[in-house]
Amino acid sequence: MTARPCVRIAVIGCGAVVERFHGPALSALADAGEIEVVALCDPDLLRLSALAQAFPRAAPLTSLMGVPAARPDLALVASPAGLHADQTIALLDAGIHVLCEKPIAARAADAERMIAAAARARRVLAVGLFRRFFPSARLVHDLVVSGRLGALESGAIVESGGFHWPFRSTSAFLPELTPGGILLDIGVHVFDLLTWWFPSVRVTAYEDDAMGGAEATSVATLQVSRAPLTVKLSRDWPVTGGYDLRFEHGRIVWDPLDPVNVQLEYRGPGADVRLAATAGSAQSWGDCFRAQLENAIGAVRGEAAPVVSGSDAVRGLLLIEQCYRMRTLLNSPWFTEAEATAATEAAAERVTC
Repeated sequence: MTARPCVRIAVIGCGAVVERFHGPALSALADAGEIEVVALCDPDLLRLSALAQAFPRAAPLTSLMGVPAARPDLALVASPAGLHADQTIALLDAGIHVLCEKPIAARAADAERMIAAAARARRVLAVGLFRRFFPSARLVHDLVVSGRLGALESGAIVESGGFHWPFRSTSAFLPELTPGGILLDIGVHVFDLLTWWFPSVRVTAYEDDAMGGAEATSVATLQVSRAPLTVKLSRDWPVTGGYDLRFEHGRIVWDPLDPVNVQLEYRGPGADVRLAATAGSAQSWGDCFRAQLENAIGAVRGEAAPVVSGSDAVRGLLLIEQCYRMRTLLNSPWFTEAEATAATEAAAERVTC
């Protein structure tokens, strides 16, 4: 039997998501002989030094220009969102397949340029929306598409909590690198799942608390056919997050941080709901990041299609852009009249994504 080729990988951006999730997955796959990390690229020498401890044979680079010389088959682009498009297109044009972290780009027009570049170069463009690899998210998908629960009647989604991510740079707070707040961060996962589960979903209203800066709290009102669905995202609300989807014949309740479990109430005909394509070994976030990398590697080898392609990822981004275009100021009844006027004026001046 012919041995499977070892895939050579370059890592573009050495921040927290690589340190915490991609790095351990890459190490495990390297130990298994599946990959070799041949280049690490980051303008911050401290970040390069930190990641080089795990991959001492990789070439440390401070510029993307040196990456092609390392001859990677696949590049993991984990830089700030505002850099994704230009970096990904440069890599694709150099003949390198790409797994791009979420969001695929800061703007849908940039994402379309990336998709076109991948087609032109005949290279893979996979997108790191890792919740698609949760067995629980796949189970929700199978429940919905099976039709056994009937039509969606209503939905309520809340994702909240403090701002605990261990940032390694200020890029998330610089509009030129990350031109959005929680909607362009956590919301990317939410809207990607919604477009996967309910392809007809559309936005009808949106409000957030951005008053010249990035939003920390946002509320989107959507529809799936005639069913109302709300998405509330906040870095401030001390409430438990969750998905509550109510159907004609049942209800799905899901903790979006749980990669395995789903609560199901079924009141329809028949004794059970039989499902397909939900089996898998992933039990943790780390397992799902590894599965995501394995999928991208399989795509490079021509063994499988990406679970999340560029075309898949742009659908959620288009809904997010629609939200930003429809933005109104979130009601804040504690404001004085003068404060409310000033806030409204600041919100109106904010440049949309």
